This record gives sequence, structure tokens and C-alpha cells, in this order.
Amino acid sequence: MIEDPELTTTERRAAQWLAARGASLVDFWASYNAISAGQILYSGFGEALRPMGLSYESWRILWVLALVRRSEPRLLAQTLWLSRPAVTSALNRLEEGGHIVRTRATNDRRLVSVEMTASGADLLERGAEVYIATLRTLMDALDTEEKELLARIGRKFWTMNFDRTRKSAGMPVRVGAAEIAQAAAGA
Repeated sequence: MIEDPELTTTERRAAQWLAARGASLVDFWASYNAISAGQILYSGFGEALRPMGLSYESWRILWVLALVRRSEPRLLAQTLWLSRPAVTSALNRLEEGGHIVRTRATNDRRLVSVEMTASGADLLERGAEVYIATLRTLMDALDTEEKELLARIGRKFWTMNFDRTRKSAGMPVRVGAAEIAQAAAGA
């Protein structure tokens, strides 16, 4: 068992429960604390962006669209590790606000292309200021060495999933440019 005088009674009981089942306590605490840290960061970004009418998911979608110009809901879900319903909900809010435009392919009505509008680009830039300020505030609790270690650990997790990430980020949009132009012209 990890001997730590700062452990709460519940944490000690969790450690005993895990130890009785042969689980690695170090593995457990590492994963538990990584998830907790992620939730803290996620909540912090969400709270900071909410006054602008943005969810963290919506801001991330705009950010990806700024990088790739055009995508599809399924690719956004895969790239951002979000559920398809979460992406659909965020896209609905962004579209209602005039921040994105969705275009259906003429060859397959199930295929939808998503692009950011000028309004979305403006919202992304305003959100970027809030995002960066929040990032700095949340990360100020760590010293440089801790940040570098966290970055290396996070990168290791990311590379463990590289094939899926590369595949989803590199998959071509199935809606062709000519089809989008035709759909936009009402053809």
C-alpha cells in the first residue's frame, strides 16, 4: 500500500480494495490522478468559455476547423475524441449562431461537410484569448519541470493512440469540392 499521511480515509480504503485484488496501486493512482487533472482542466476551460456562449467542445471544433478548413462530423468526433452526439450538439449551436455552415454532398445526402464562417473565425479568436489566459492560470500551479514531465506523459498517451488519431485526422473528407459548390449553388 502507498504510505502517505495525506491520504484520506476513503483513499486508504480504495488502496486496500485495489491491493486485495492484486491491482497496482501506482497504476491506479497515476490513472486516477490523470483523469482528475483532465476533468479539472476541462471544467476550467468550459467555465472560462461559457460567458462567450461557447462550450469547450464548440471551441475545440472551431480550432480544428481553423487548422483543416473543412471536415465532417465523424472526423471531428474521431479527431477530438468526442462522441458523435456531442459533436452534433456543438455543431447545432455553432450553426444557429452563424459560426459554421454545413453542406450536404449531392452524391450522398448522408455526407455533411462543415466549414467555419467569418463569424466563427472571430469567435475563435476571442475564445483563444480566454483559452490562453485560462491555460496560463491552470498551469501556473506547476513548475517548468512538472509541466515538461506532464507534456511527455501526455504525449506518450497520445502516441499510444497514434494510429487511430493519425487515421482520423488524415482521412480525406468524402464530400468533394465540386459537390459542395453544386450544393451551395442549389444545383
